[in-house]
Amino acid sequence: MHDTALVLHSWIRWIVLIAGVMTTVGAFSGTAGRTAKFFTIALDIQFLFGLILLFTTNAFTDLGATMRDPIARFYAVEHGTIMIVAIALAHIGRAGAPPTSATPARASSTAANGASTAPQHVSTSKRRATACSTHAPC
Repeated sequence: MHDTALVLHSWIRWIVLIAGVMTTVGAFSGTAGRTAKFFTIALDIQFLFGLILLFTTNAFTDLGATMRDPIARFYAVEHGTIMIVAIALAHIGRAGAPPTSATPARASSTAANGASTAPQHVSTSKRRATACSTHAPC
């Protein structure tokens, strides 16, 4: 399981990196809506694989030895701490970003969808009112 998680963690880093670059470019051009969401989702998946890696190692069996070894300390403590801060900042940045405005094509599509479902809502409420008046209380 550790080897599989390591391979996936290694490959997903490239997806995270590409999504991060696309989100940064999109933030400067004002079109980072979907890429920012994809970026934070990829970060979360990367974090989960990192947790699997952390808990499938023996870093916590002898914490003193782990802290004396600079490479083991980096992966067991420092890397995880820095990445948690980075993930928190990415989520804060996405939450604090202004909402993207709907494009005219999407706005008209949304309006058309709303108009097409309006008769369904009216007919459903009429059926419900008729059923309640002719049968037992609703």
